[in-house]
Amino acid sequence: MRFTEVQNKYRAEKKTACWYKLWADGKERHKQQEWERIVVGLRNVLLVMQGKHRQHLLTVQLLTVQLLTVQLLRMRLLTVQLLTV
Repeated sequence: MRFTEVQNKYRAEKKTACWYKLWADGKERHKQQEWERIVVGLRNVLLVMQGKHRQHLLTVQLLTVQLLTVQLLRMRLLTVQLLTV
């Protein structure tokens, strides 16, 4: 009878170890999925920020060109005014 009890206890412990391994593997898979989700989210945010940065640079460049054009026109106007005086 003692052998049967030990054998049953061994089987129960083995079953518990298998369940624990399945649980741990599931936890590891879950952590990996969460990590991948975070990485994808950060990549998306980075792409959006890069797009906004590019748009901002284009806007600044356009405004700079417009400002330089206005300054050049003012200088030409002043030159013409000085020449006609």
